Amino acid sequence: MPDHYDIAIAGAGPSGCVAATLLVRRGYSVVLIDPFLPIAGRIESLPENGQTLLADLGLLPALQPAFIAPAQAVEMIWRTEEERRNFGATAPILLDRARLRASLKTHALASGVTIRTGRVTDLGDGCLGIRSDRGETSVKASVILDARGRAAQPRTRLSEPRIALPFKAMSQDLPPATMLIEALPSAWVWAAANAQDQIHGAVFMPPRDLGGLNEQSRLTLLHDLLATSRLASAEIDSVVPPQPADLSAVDQIQPQPRTICIGDAALARDPISSHGLVYAFRSAAQAVAAASSFLSGEDDAAAARCYLMQRHKMDREAAINATAKAYADQSRYPTPFWKSDVVPDAPTPPMIEKGTPFQLDCIAEQVPHLTAQKIVWANGLRVRNTETRFGHCGPFNANAMRLALSEPADVDTLAHRLTQFGPAHLAPSVINHLISIGALSPAQPIVQDARRSRS
Repeated sequence: MPDHYDIAIAGAGPSGCVAATLLVRRGYSVVLIDPFLPIAGRIESLPENGQTLLADLGLLPALQPAFIAPAQAVEMIWRTEEERRNFGATAPILLDRARLRASLKTHALASGVTIRTGRVTDLGDGCLGIRSDRGETSVKASVILDARGRAAQPRTRLSEPRIALPFKAMSQDLPPATMLIEALPSAWVWAAANAQDQIHGAVFMPPRDLGGLNEQSRLTLLHDLLATSRLASAEIDSVVPPQPADLSAVDQIQPQPRTICIGDAALARDPISSHGLVYAFRSAAQAVAAASSFLSGEDDAAAARCYLMQRHKMDREAAINATAKAYADQSRYPTPFWKSDVVPDAPTPPMIEKGTPFQLDCIAEQVPHLTAQKIVWANGLRVRNTETRFGHCGPFNANAMRLALSEPADVDTLAHRLTQFGPAHLAPSVINHLISIGALSPAQPIVQDARRSRS
């Protein structure tokens, strides 16, 4: 077994396994390191955009062994009025998380990924220390992906502390293939039912509520919390040990020059506002492109570093805003639990007076661009006086935006100009986004020279 690889991946969760498979398919030597401890089976949902992403990556067959059923509906007890949303052709699918992990590992092995069983004890730049039943070993790699989850690197908590108490129960209260999202006074519940009346779910609460409790005490607490919920009559089979569930992120997505944090190791989201599997898959695909850039030359490596830093900042801000919105949307209980301290990073967009002229307020420069193979430099724009860079906005590239938006005009006129370069129905939302990030700013009025105006 070689002691040097092109890429070493620490952690064989969804993001680590997907990245390993994609990198081997590109011809790189890859080692995947994980203790491969048993994990509890639980139901997770994967929305349509996650299914499409895996199909684009050529990994959709990996879902089949984990497939439970398409979700039929979601019952939301979140606002004053209860809601039931029925899904159609674009339904999320329900998956068994333990079987999904096993299937992704099988696909990685079949693709030619080298598997090492052990726990990564030291992760330096280009070298990983591994502890296993056979003792202490190490491997070297040109690029390292850290996919070890929340405990991988020092991180910053970005929301109220939350902990998940997963459980399994039997109940006919929830129809098969139906998901439940329910707000409680001091917690919230997510659950899903399979065809055998078995429910997998979790209650999300402050960690202090579980402090010092043993398994029996946690079970009693769970019964008390669910007593007034949709699942009040459920017969609880088992309670899984608590797991962290708040929003947190590393400050630097690259703790070392050729080390990249991916998945939860980079940004662990509060489940109240996101589908963790979608982020895991997308993060893996982006890391694959970045690793390819690191291995292809210093110019591409610089583009990849810039892209990763900027993308991490954007993902972090989006997660903060989505979490704040999810807590604010709950209107059943005005209790302290729901008064989140999550503060959106993005300021509220200013009110725009109708007819206000705007114009592009950006500087043309090279920006990192994610292609199908790697990350490269490309022509783009930087918002003046900020570090916000972009090569396109939706389907409109930087050149199109420069041509359409440099001359001052009101928002309707600017949107109409953009339609020359892309879909008309997307132009208004692109204009609004450019205003929100400062790329379009109110045009400065032209002040005439007083001496000229008198002549």
